[in-house]
Amino acid sequence: MTFTEVDKRAAAYGDPIPSYASACTDADQYSSACSCIGVTPSTTTLAATSTTVYTIVTATPTCAGQTCATGFIPSCDQDNTGCYCFTDSVGDGFCGENAPCASLTPCETDDDCTSSPLSSGDTCAFSTCCSDGDEQGLCLVGVCSNPSSNLMKMAMAARNGLVGDTAAFRAQ
Repeated sequence: MTFTEVDKRAAAYGDPIPSYASACTDADQYSSACSCIGVTPSTTTLAATSTTVYTIVTATPTCAGQTCATGFIPSCDQDNTGCYCFTDSVGDGFCGENAPCASLTPCETDDDCTSSPLSSGDTCAFSTCCSDGDEQGLCLVGVCSNPSSNLMKMAMAARNGLVGDTAAFRAQ
């Protein structure tokens, strides 16, 4: 007769005796019968498992919302890493990437930016250097990327003819 691990556990933990051992009246008799045929109780200790979760956070400076009244939007930090201090749809400031005006998606709220897979960004910015007093919001990327990546995007825009005003600078 072959005993399975489940059968041995049933005997060890006082679980009901399996039907094939109905001649045994209690767990002691069942354990004794198992011993007679060479099946002995054993304990298996398993190593504890753990899960490590890593969260990658991109540090984005914060700022008070700015307007393009002087022809440019100030940088969010002293290093001028390509991150500019725009104003969102509720009047709060956020640091975001600069982009050519011709490539930006119009919006009224952040939902307009996040609901479209073709959106140019995730945050609706107002009072950018793209607006001519019409106060039309524009979708901008609200997390600043690597400065060299932003420079490459701007170079590609210039090459593709998207020159002129950008969200952070008005062409003179």
